[in-house]
Amino acid sequence: MNYFASTLAWRYLTQKNQNNRIKIMLTVCFSGIFIGSFSLSLVLAVMNGFQEATYKALKNINAELEIHAYGEELAVPEINTVLKQEFPDIIAQSPYDIQQALVFTPHDASPTALIMLKAIDPHSESSVSDIEKKIIYPHNISLETILDDKVIIGKELAHMLSVHVGDRITIYFTNQQTKSHTITLDHKNITIGGIFFTGIDEFDTNLIMCTFSTLLSLFPHAGPTHISLAVKPTTSIEDLKKTLKERLKLEVISWKDRYPAIVAALQLEKYVMFFILVLITLVASTNIIALISMHIASKRTDIAILQAMGIPVSIIKRIFIYFGLILTTMATITGIICASIMSTFIDAYPCITLPDSYYVTTLPSKMSFDIAVLVFCVVLLVTCCALAIAIRMIHAIHITHVLRFEG
Repeated sequence: MNYFASTLAWRYLTQKNQNNRIKIMLTVCFSGIFIGSFSLSLVLAVMNGFQEATYKALKNINAELEIHAYGEELAVPEINTVLKQEFPDIIAQSPYDIQQALVFTPHDASPTALIMLKAIDPHSESSVSDIEKKIIYPHNISLETILDDKVIIGKELAHMLSVHVGDRITIYFTNQQTKSHTITLDHKNITIGGIFFTGIDEFDTNLIMCTFSTLLSLFPHAGPTHISLAVKPTTSIEDLKKTLKERLKLEVISWKDRYPAIVAALQLEKYVMFFILVLITLVASTNIIALISMHIASKRTDIAILQAMGIPVSIIKRIFIYFGLILTTMATITGIICASIMSTFIDAYPCITLPDSYYVTTLPSKMSFDIAVLVFCVVLLVTCCALAIAIRMIHAIHITHVLRFEG
């Protein structure tokens, strides 16, 4: 019976001598569902690509997990031993410390900027972050070579200071605690060894990186207060973070914890856009109600004859359900395919430039199988709800009346 219902539904859908009004409604329904599924798929692909590109930009400069001591020096060798013995999911670790200082240039007598001076281990830093890949000048030189008694600074900070690689800057700092209102600043001239660009404003305009030996020459009592961790791709970050906290009795945060507003905003945007476009798809799918109602009205005689032949009403309902589902499936699949092609084009040929406030320069797009399945299921579910309303008209058809006066 299912084969009978689906075959008859296909013939109703493809017959050439359709009523003109039904032909118009078929076109309207197909177009509406196509546009709805296309826009829903494409927007979700763009939001997915934007989220992945933003996450990638943030993860490039930040480690997956970080151990914090909040100003207290960490026992790095002992912690590393525990990590290697008890946490096989951690594949690399690198200590760092951050101090604040003022930076001057030789041609400017006033402080240009308050900066963060971050001390790293050049040998291990490249295993937990992509900072080495973010160095735009000089090219193809290791982080250890560049930071040999030198520093690297952000591109925007270099622009603000009007300095280049090889120039010297003066860093003013204080490492003495005093109760008086007067603070004495020491200074040291340091050569710029490299310039990096991350695309993240807080790093590119406020960060200078150096080695621990350079930091200790400014702050003798400084030491590693953070440890960056790199983990295996299949590791559950939240579970590992919880286990590390319990074992080390220290604060452990992920890169997402550093940017809760950005993560929440991206999630909210995705959900809101999905909800709005589902409403648009709902409006398009409700045209199915009008189409099925018109089709049932035009096939009253066929329905009465089928009932007179002993075909159950449930099978007759299936004919029109399959009719609507076939139409919806064709329109939705076409919309998803077109959205996939458009998404691939946007990703391969980026032509939409984004403002500097974003972490990506061009509009990204990434279609996935999950998005295609989600859109297909949502549109199909909306259509099923519309069909459930429309096929109720079949119960209003009286066999004897139709066969006597319309047959």
